[in-house]
Amino acid sequence: MAMVNVKERELTMVREKFTQACRKMIQNTDDAGITSDQNKSLYSEVAAWALYERRIRDTKEWPYNAGIIRQLIISIMTSGIIYGIKLFWGSFSG
Repeated sequence: MAMVNVKERELTMVREKFTQACRKMIQNTDDAGITSDQNKSLYSEVAAWALYERRIRDTKEWPYNAGIIRQLIISIMTSGIIYGIKLFWGSFSG
């Protein structure tokens, strides 16, 4: 749950910053006195916030993937099967 809380908090902060940067960029496109360097700077800021938001959204909240889970299930099943064979074999030999 800690990862979910951190992710939500970061997304909230990033969305606020992204919205502010977009508003600045839109306001500056209406102003005739804005230089090209200022526009590039604002565009870079908007792009950076958008990229950061996407990276946060793509961050997994649960660290396990299908391969790890499959290996865990196979390990548990293998151990259970071997234990069952030992019990079955022991009942006939003893």
